[in-house]
Amino acid sequence: MSNLTHKLRAALLVGALAMLAGLAAPATANAAGSSDPTNEEVLSWERTTPASLPENWTKAPRKNANDKPVPGVKGPKTPPAPPRPRTKAGSFALCPGCTFHDGGVDGHTGTLPTGFYANLEVEAPVLDTAASDNYTLTEIAVEKSVNSARQIVECGWAVNQSVFGNTQTHLFVSAWVNGSFLGWGTGFTDNAANTTHNHGTVLSTNVFQRCGIQYFNGDWWVWFGTTTGVGDWVGYFAGSNWTGASPTVTTFTNNDTSHAVGQVNADNDPTCTDMGDGVIGSASSGAYIASTSNVGGTTSAMTWSESPAYTGFDVAGLSARTARYGGPGC
Repeated sequence: MSNLTHKLRAALLVGALAMLAGLAAPATANAAGSSDPTNEEVLSWERTTPASLPENWTKAPRKNANDKPVPGVKGPKTPPAPPRPRTKAGSFALCPGCTFHDGGVDGHTGTLPTGFYANLEVEAPVLDTAASDNYTLTEIAVEKSVNSARQIVECGWAVNQSVFGNTQTHLFVSAWVNGSFLGWGTGFTDNAANTTHNHGTVLSTNVFQRCGIQYFNGDWWVWFGTTTGVGDWVGYFAGSNWTGASPTVTTFTNNDTSHAVGQVNADNDPTCTDMGDGVIGSASSGAYIASTSNVGGTTSAMTWSESPAYTGFDVAGLSARTARYGGPGC
């Protein structure tokens, strides 16, 4: 596909987004009555009346009720512990392909959303490189059940040596068709007009970034940038990934489920790979998934949990849209 075609598609997307309504009213304090430290002001981008909304939903910075700044570069955390071995001797149960999830899921009924956004804390977790298929990531995902199978688009950040060739933190995208994983970046069309954020881009860490997925004009687009809306349309998964599948999928034009999770794939239990920032989610310095937001549909309301239960990791829901998660490896 030519660069001109890419630019035309991006221009169409920008034009449609300019018709989105202004943001819904600011969220109230969380259930505990305290202010959310991760700028939970951003709600869903509802399609109601036309409004002049910038392409990237840029909002003026504000301070929370407790006078904490809007997320950006974070301040120092508790000094890290001395480096620990990643291939610790002892009793480890082999569990090839073990996957641990800590995060949230939101099932939708009625008017279904056509996308999902969240603020993710980008970190540099330690990866156990003893097995090539070990990885650690944090992602958002949209999903719909069609043909009794899962249709999914994912985006987020990951440390995966086998895919990216190092242990740095990278932006990634991926998708599933009829319950089968396409691969890291497989089936994705890069937006040539954007040279800053691409699948595989090395990301700065210890910062909050926003990641988004939105269905538009037959394709699933991915957006990545700052929590104030300065960023890029990374590219899209063409609808033909699903309509051309066997059996064909013609109704993956919205999502009946939204996910926001930290994930570790490991070959040992316990694992020596960190999740999030390597701090357990119940601690105040755990990593954040924040301000989850739907595109259309109802206001996001996540159910936070861990699956399977694992002593080293956990998730602590702070509200229906924000949680801390993660934990250390061995």
